[in-house]
Amino acid sequence: MAETIPIAKVRVVEIQSEPYLTDSGLTLHYFGSELEMMDSKEMKDKAFKKYRRRIQENVLEFDEETNGEFTRYFDGRATNLLAFDAFGAYQSYLRIFKKFSDKPYSFKDFIADKKINLKGGSL
Repeated sequence: MAETIPIAKVRVVEIQSEPYLTDSGLTLHYFGSELEMMDSKEMKDKAFKKYRRRIQENVLEFDEETNGEFTRYFDGRATNLLAFDAFGAYQSYLRIFKKFSDKPYSFKDFIADKKINLKGGSL
């Protein structure tokens, strides 16, 4: 009988029913599995604060790029998860392909070119 050997670890992503998440919700969405692996509460709290700050910086950049179109304010700031994910892909795309092109490539152009449907917000 053949023995199975694990060769890759797959991260499970939970789809949220609500398209908008707070900064803390986004932090748990992106870094929740890393936080769960930490043993001490002190380490978790310190890491959560670091990850939350990183998310806040990204949300501010996202908010600036989209002119607040995908951000809602009720009991704090809530950001559209689908649009924020697409913005992350847009940033990765720019890092790779920006050096090959002189023309500016906006987030809205990226959404249109990739035919991404953002149901939680409008473009």
